[in-house]
Amino acid sequence: MRKIGALTVGALALASVVACASSTPSTTTRTASPTTSSASPTTSSASPTTTATAEGALVEFIDAARAVDARLRHAADLINGAVRPYTIVVDERTIAAVKATDPSPAAAAIPAGMPPTLMLPVLTVYSDLVSRSAAMRHYFYVGTFARNDYDFLGCLANGAPAARRFAADLAAVVTTARSTPPLKAVSPTSLASAELAVRLESIQLRNNCSDECGGYVTTTLASIVWDHAAPTATTRSGSIANQGTDGRILFTATYSPRSGWTVYLAAC
Repeated sequence: MRKIGALTVGALALASVVACASSTPSTTTRTASPTTSSASPTTSSASPTTTATAEGALVEFIDAARAVDARLRHAADLINGAVRPYTIVVDERTIAAVKATDPSPAAAAIPAGMPPTLMLPVLTVYSDLVSRSAAMRHYFYVGTFARNDYDFLGCLANGAPAARRFAADLAAVVTTARSTPPLKAVSPTSLASAELAVRLESIQLRNNCSDECGGYVTTTLASIVWDHAAPTATTRSGSIANQGTDGRILFTATYSPRSGWTVYLAAC
């Protein structure tokens, strides 16, 4: 994966920066449920327009994104308290808060089959959350660490841009959803469901692969080229553009009734 350029530690704003990741190739498992326009608003974030537009299918995602954002800000506050003049002291409470920033609940609430005009702002918000969470990926161990260790402060700065843009990006999701017709039902085995799983895994790896630690936000939809398998195939392969380069990343997506689409990208 492309190495994300780091911001200087001087630009760090921990209260607004907010990782769990692996340094090995990873997979995303997604169980995609059919989405329909009849999704019922369950919180005050919904409005009467949800029954006549795509907003109804995104109420759960919007609420989940706000909840993850709150957990990210809480973890950032604890990290602020861990930073001392020459050291960073990480305790169990901070580790628990960082682990709670896992953005997978938001990913699980994203419906498949969205038109590109709606899919992009939704994936932008999701990548905001992933970038911020990945920026904290080194706060998983109790101990006292040197303040000048890049993994602890340099990585945190990578999440600052996503934290600053989150509110506006989430507002764009609501605005776009309210001007988009209700979503049609999509089968969990469909290519649309597989595509969403591939895009979600790509966002995860761009922020967590190898020595990455946040800093990548989706602002365009990378092109995907699929194989010529039958529409009913439960194993699909293809490639997705490696944004910022001229290359492409190969992937394999496999479906099972229990776990949905599991995606492996040959990226790390």
